[in-house]
Amino acid sequence: MESKSKKDLLNEFKIKYGNIDDIEILEEVFSYIYVRNKKTNELSRTI
Repeated sequence: MESKSKKDLLNEFKIKYGNIDDIEILEEVFSYIYVRNKKTNELSRTI
């Protein structure tokens, strides 16, 4: 399986971000992604 860039993953799951460095990908699974906004400490799970 080809590795996707962080930007590609966030765009694929329609996660909005201002600065890509503020987003930390905690878990990446085929059907969802779990991320944390380092600036606001907000957690997000997107299917």
